[in-house]
Amino acid sequence: MTSSLRHLKIHPRVANDLEEVVNYYESEQVGLGGDFLRAFRKALRRIEAGPEVYRKVYGENRRVMLPRFGNFAVIYTVNPDIIYIKAVADLRRRPLYWGSRA
Repeated sequence: MTSSLRHLKIHPRVANDLEEVVNYYESEQVGLGGDFLRAFRKALRRIEAGPEVYRKVYGENRRVMLPRFGNFAVIYTVNPDIIYIKAVADLRRRPLYWGSRA
């Protein structure tokens, strides 16, 4: 099955992850929160284009780093019909806080 046939599903708590990070970066520098959000969206497009390209970490979970934002990554799993986004994680501060998200 090709990746284009998979549906992207995002865990409900990812919105909270994003809000927290975007607010933090925006408080550090005006516009930086928006830059983070754009980097997240770009990562989603990369994941959709080739979900198996990124190596597995933490069992069946995969990650895409957000290059400009050093320790942040999008964590996801790949199933036959779904690409499931589990978290936007700060791998330095709370590396596995999202582990219970199914």
